[in-house]
Amino acid sequence: MSSFEVEKLSSQLAETNRKMEIFRKVSFELNKLVSLPDKLQTILAILDEQFGLANSLILIPDHDKQLLTVVAGHGYDASIIGQQVAFGQGLIGLAAVRKKHINLTGIRRKQHYLATVSNDGDLNFVKPIGLTDAESQVAIPLLSNDELVAVLMAESRNFCVYDQADENFLITLAQPLAVSIQNSMLYDSMEKKIKERTAELQHLNNTKDKFFSIISHDLRGPVTSFQSLTRLFSYYSQEGQSDKIETLCSKVDQSVDNLNHLLENLLDWSLSQTNGIQCCFEIIPLREFLQNICEIYQPNFSSKEINLIIDVDDAICIRVDRHTLATVFRNLISNSIKFTPRQGSIHITAVPESEMVRIELRDTGVGIDCKRLLSVFHLQEQRSTTGTEKEKGTGLGLTLVKEFTELNDGTITIQSDPGKGTLVTLLLPNGKQA
Repeated sequence: MSSFEVEKLSSQLAETNRKMEIFRKVSFELNKLVSLPDKLQTILAILDEQFGLANSLILIPDHDKQLLTVVAGHGYDASIIGQQVAFGQGLIGLAAVRKKHINLTGIRRKQHYLATVSNDGDLNFVKPIGLTDAESQVAIPLLSNDELVAVLMAESRNFCVYDQADENFLITLAQPLAVSIQNSMLYDSMEKKIKERTAELQHLNNTKDKFFSIISHDLRGPVTSFQSLTRLFSYYSQEGQSDKIETLCSKVDQSVDNLNHLLENLLDWSLSQTNGIQCCFEIIPLREFLQNICEIYQPNFSSKEINLIIDVDDAICIRVDRHTLATVFRNLISNSIKFTPRQGSIHITAVPESEMVRIELRDTGVGIDCKRLLSVFHLQEQRSTTGTEKEKGTGLGLTLVKEFTELNDGTITIQSDPGKGTLVTLLLPNGKQA
């Protein structure tokens, strides 16, 4: 074997070893589960180190395969990130459409030649982004199962970006690059879902903690109250003070009503959180529905001498779920009674508005300050505010009101001026469509 042949074989062996080392390094990096930005920057850094691609870009196609967006760049300033190329536009867009690599050399010479023979000046016919004085450019589509994952573009001020052997080798790396990029996309997607799910679980856990805090606090009060009343009953009975026993009976009634309202809210709220509520929509006459709800609270209206006005036409109907909407109005009316001073008024009106009915509940109560109004529909860690005559609440009422109003395809807003009263406005589906 001649020295020339030995030298040739040695050169081929050295080249094979170089490519094997490149393939090993690339494979090692590509198999890492990292975010897409980190993966792309690693790929471009390796290509620069091994193939001398000092200026390179990776572009990702959109869902409709209309535009390619630069998501990573090497050798450019940061402003190139986010620039777009249309499919079929320039070398990059053409490679994306054809799904074949394209190598263009002598760019500036060809531009100069065409501009000269056409008499149209500088045609700028090659590319929309990248170096303004590139002499060569190559675009390699990165495919996985014939699906375009990305486009690798490299350019140089030299006549060629790289030699033919390196070009062929890089083309063989196109599919592993595509699969690796796909894996990073999937990784990012899973990371995003995990973060969203973690945040959701944290929110549910916080809500659960608030919920049990409310339960423990609010149930403890009535139970303690009943224990005290029982002792007083026994004491007054022994002392023969029947008038005091009659007074205690009214307090027992009030405590039972409060406890019953609390338990209804707790049950409704727990069902709503476990998707246990099934809505059954029906057309309901609004005035009759409101009168039935208000009838429950007639003793409360009487005891506080509150004037109730239901100014609703008999013909107005709404299409809702009776059970959940009853919970909404029970809580709203209970709140109005609670925060309206003695001899105040509560006024309910309704007006049809095309597909919806606007229902307004206005009271002459103490109102809600601006800070509390911002979070009035959220489950609060602290207990709800006591009423004008020390009435107690659950802290769940308005949370249920908002959730159940939305279950009925409605909306609710609250306006309030401290010391002047509160206006609650609901929009609910009209039961009599025009």
